[in-house]
Amino acid sequence: MDRVYLRNQAYNAFEAFGNSRWELKGDNFNFAKDVYFATYQTLYSEKNGKRVYQYFDPDYFDLVIIDECHRSGWNRWHDILGYFNNAIHLGLTATPKRSDNVDVYKYFGDPVYEYKLAQGIEDGYLAPPEEIIRVYTNIDKEGKITFKELRSAGVKLEIPEEAELKEYYTAEEFEKSIILPDRTKAIVNWIAQFLESTNPFAKTVVFCPTQRHAREVAALLNNHFNNKFNVDNYAYPIISDDPEAHQVLKNSFASNDEIFPVVATTVDVLSTGIDVPPIKNIIFLKHIGSKVEFHQIIGRASRLAENMRKFTFRVIDFTGATRLFDKWDIPDYQAKPNQPTDWYLNLLIVDDETLDPIKGADVVVHVKPGSPVHIIGGDDGIIFLSNVPREAVFVDIRARGYKPKKTYVSTFPRPDKQATITLLKLRPENKPPITVSGLKVYIEEENRVKIEVKGNKILDAEYVKYSQEQVRKRVASLEDLKKIWLNRQVRLRFKEELKKAGIDLKMISLIKKVSEADEFDLLANLLFQAPIVSRDERAKLFMEVKKEFLDRFGERGREIILDLIDHYRLYGLSEIEDPKVFNLPNFQIYGGLKGIARIFGGARGLKKILEEIEKGLYADLMGG
Repeated sequence: MDRVYLRNQAYNAFEAFGNSRWELKGDNFNFAKDVYFATYQTLYSEKNGKRVYQYFDPDYFDLVIIDECHRSGWNRWHDILGYFNNAIHLGLTATPKRSDNVDVYKYFGDPVYEYKLAQGIEDGYLAPPEEIIRVYTNIDKEGKITFKELRSAGVKLEIPEEAELKEYYTAEEFEKSIILPDRTKAIVNWIAQFLESTNPFAKTVVFCPTQRHAREVAALLNNHFNNKFNVDNYAYPIISDDPEAHQVLKNSFASNDEIFPVVATTVDVLSTGIDVPPIKNIIFLKHIGSKVEFHQIIGRASRLAENMRKFTFRVIDFTGATRLFDKWDIPDYQAKPNQPTDWYLNLLIVDDETLDPIKGADVVVHVKPGSPVHIIGGDDGIIFLSNVPREAVFVDIRARGYKPKKTYVSTFPRPDKQATITLLKLRPENKPPITVSGLKVYIEEENRVKIEVKGNKILDAEYVKYSQEQVRKRVASLEDLKKIWLNRQVRLRFKEELKKAGIDLKMISLIKKVSEADEFDLLANLLFQAPIVSRDERAKLFMEVKKEFLDRFGERGREIILDLIDHYRLYGLSEIEDPKVFNLPNFQIYGGLKGIARIFGGARGLKKILEEIEKGLYADLMGG
C-alpha cells in the first residue's frame, strides 16, 4: 500500500508540470508525456509476454530517478536500469545503507550531493525533535516474563493447541508470541492521558509490532476518546490488510483540513517516505533493531507544518528504540582496489532437507560495484558464471516456495569446482501466540529528555532555564506580557517565535506539574513568579463578567459560546483560536464554521464573539 501512496505523492509534488506528467498503473501506456511515475513492481510486471518497461524504447528517458533507493527492492532494479542504460541513474535516500543486502554506495557510487539532517534543521527546512520520553512498564523493565511467573500469578491463560510454550518470553516477543492485553491497556491509558495533557488533536503515529496489535491499540484509543469528541475514528489502524487504509491515510490523516483520525496505528506502512507534515508525536510500541529503520520512522515527523504552527516533534518510546538516537553519520566509503576477473562462479542451489536441486531459482550476482548480473537457474539447480573476481561475490537468491537468501559465495580458479547453497522451505505462518489476561501491569518508570533546537540533549531543569532565558529576550516586564497577550495578532506572532526557538508551553506546564494553567499565567509565573491561575478559574471569571453578554443570545448562541468556554477549560486558548475547532462534532450540529457564523450574523459577528470571549477570560489583565 505504501509504495502506491509514495507514487501518488511524488506525482502530486510535480503538479507544476501539469499534463506533461503520467502515472503508470498496470498497462495504461501513454508515450506522449515528459515525466513518468511508477513503482518498480509495475515496471517489472508482464503484459502480453513483455515487461512493462520494455514497451518503452531503451533511449526514451534521459533521467531515471530511484526514490527511497535504500529499500531492498533496489537489487531487482538492475534489469530496468540496464535496459535504460543510456539514461542518468539518480538514487535518492535519507538513509544510505552499507550492509551486505543493500549497498547503495556499491551501485550508485559516492554521493554527488549530501545534505545533513542537522544542516536542514539549522537552515529551517526540517523540524527538530524537542523531547524524548522513555516509558517502561514493570514487565518491560524486567526485559522478559517467565512461564513460571505467569502460573504463580494466577492469570488466565489461553493456549491454542498449536501454540509452542516457552520457558520465558522476551520483551521483543510481547504481542507476537505472547499477547498481553493488560500491558496494552496500561500503555494506551498512558498515551491517552499524555495526549489530553498536551494536545489531543496533535497528529500521532503509533508503531506496533503486529497488525492485530495496531487494531487493538486503535480500538482502545477510540473507546477512551469517544465520549469526549463523539467520534468513532479518533484513531485508525493504517495497516496493509485494511482495504480502506489508503484512502483514510490520503484523504483524512494526511489532510491539513481534517481533524480525525488524530492517531494512526501501524506496523510499517508509515515507516518510510510518507509525507504528513502535521505529525507531532512518534510512539514506539514495536522493537526496532535497525538504525536505518529508526531514522526513517523519525523522519516522518521532521517535516515542518507552519500553517499548523508545528515546528518540533516528540518521540515517545516504550521499547528502547531511542537508544538508536545517537549521532549517526555514514563513514567515508573506502572502495576496494579492482580485482582480476578471471575466476568462475559454479553454484548449486538445493533444498535444505532433501538436498534436491531447486529448479528455476532467480539469482542476482553482484560481480562488481554497479554491475549486478541476473541469472535464472536451470532444472539442475546450477548457476554458472565466468569472468568473476578472485574473491567471494554477494548473491541474492529467490525461489518459489523458499525463503530468500542473501550471502557471499566463493569463486574458484577452475570451472569444475562447485559451491552449494541450501534454501529453507517456506513454512506455514508462525505458531499462534498464547494470551495472558489478569496480569498486573503498570507504568513503572518515565524519563524525559528535552532537546534544544540545535539538537543538544538537555534535562527538565535545564529546559526550563533555557526557556526563561529565551522568553526574557522578548518580554521585559509583566506589563509587557499583558500587552502582548491582549493583542491577538501580537500574541500569535509571539507564540510562533517561541515555538521556533524550541519553547513548548505545554511541555513546560508538564515539567512544572501545572498542566491546568492558562498559558499567560504559566509565562507570568515562569518569568515573574506570579501566582498560577488555572483555565478553570479563568472560565469562571468569564461567566461572572460576561453574564449580560451571554443573556443577549438565544439558546443556540449561548450553547455555542459555553461549548467554546468548555473547550478552552480543557485545552486552552490556542485551541479555540483555531477555526478547526468548529469541525468538532459538538459544533458540526450547528453547521460547522459556516453555520455558526450565520447564527452570529456572519463572519464579523463570529469574530466579535471570539473577541468578547478573550476579554472575559482575561478581564483581570484589563483592570475590569
